[in-house]
Amino acid sequence: MPRILKSGFSVFILECSSAIVTFVFIMQATNFYGTIGASIYTVIMNCTLICFNMLMGIAQSVQPLVSVSYGECNYKKVSTFRKYAMISALISGALFLIIGYSCTEPLIAVFAKGATDFVPLAASCFRYYLPAYFIMGIGVTIGIYFQAIEASVKSLIIMILRGIALPVFGAFIIPLILHETGLWLAVPFAELVAAIVAAVLLIFDIKKHKKIVHAKNDVPEFDKDSPLIITISREFGSGGREIGRELAKKLNVPLYDKELPELTATTTGLSSEVIHEAEDKLICPFGVYQKDHYSPISKQIFLEQCKVIEMLAEKGACVFIGCCADYVLRNKFRILSVFVHAPRSMRAKRIMEYDSCTEKQALHKIKESDKARAVYHDFFTGYKWGKSQNYDLTINSVLGTEACANMILNAVNQNFENNTESIENRQIDDSNI
Repeated sequence: MPRILKSGFSVFILECSSAIVTFVFIMQATNFYGTIGASIYTVIMNCTLICFNMLMGIAQSVQPLVSVSYGECNYKKVSTFRKYAMISALISGALFLIIGYSCTEPLIAVFAKGATDFVPLAASCFRYYLPAYFIMGIGVTIGIYFQAIEASVKSLIIMILRGIALPVFGAFIIPLILHETGLWLAVPFAELVAAIVAAVLLIFDIKKHKKIVHAKNDVPEFDKDSPLIITISREFGSGGREIGRELAKKLNVPLYDKELPELTATTTGLSSEVIHEAEDKLICPFGVYQKDHYSPISKQIFLEQCKVIEMLAEKGACVFIGCCADYVLRNKFRILSVFVHAPRSMRAKRIMEYDSCTEKQALHKIKESDKARAVYHDFFTGYKWGKSQNYDLTINSVLGTEACANMILNAVNQNFENNTESIENRQIDDSNI
């Protein structure tokens, strides 16, 4: 309970602040404009609530994603979700700003029909207030982000500044210099200062997590005589499985592919068919509540499959097909990660032969399967499926199964002896992921 109260207190302050700020602004508006001042502020607040609720919706929709990723120590996904939230908030704020300036009087007229003298006065006040819409998203998004990662003090600082302290301060102080105009500039001033403070706190937070990630993912030192694990990821229909079989035959090592679902089934109690299809289907949102947290079925399967993959890798050199084995074994085993791709036309032709389907059906299968594999891989690993920087070797299977297997074999024999850098480290340095 204390942890919940601590985490949610900043949003509690945010909700309570509106009543205090409204009271102060109506009092000041009445002092400057008489009773019509309260009406002006009420109209502006109605428009502001629409913008604010939109921005809060963006921030709160990302909140659980950030929270879960942070709990998993997956700072890359945290950064990605935070970035998307910030971009969405800024775009929404800019859109409201443009609409506000281009349709100021019509917006005011919605709340004041027939009040011909009131609309121009309220519109002129509203134009001073509008810049707050663009800046508002920064403070809201970062404040909710800190709440999601349980940085309660930072979240509270931001919410107090933009919710109560700065607007009230601005409402009393700025009018001393700019008179009634200063009252409407108080909120843009508050949002700007709060956004600067939030950005500074965020920069320090990002630097702290970068240090943690780099410390956690120092380049491991592997014995050159330790067994080499080869992982093969592949586009649907590219022939990656056949290449893996040929390679395992040449190296005389085990190939782990369709055996993984059966082995995982023994530990999860689920059918091997369900597990076998997990990689080629979109993430299942359904699951069970275990050990005080919710766990989707897809995640349960993935975690159990990780254990199986590590257990098999401990037995010695081998080849893994798919199942995010490159991610699972990073920093734990000496691996060579390979991604197999091919032209869409060639893949469609292969699928038509294997599945006895039309070209249209084959292309549909390629689209759906590649999409599902990418979503599955990116969701559980935090880095882009199929992006060349994330693999030691990418191969176009149009060269042929034998040639591709020989290329991987050559990499094993010639190039990999001095390469012990982990996949995870390459991703941290790759700013384009």
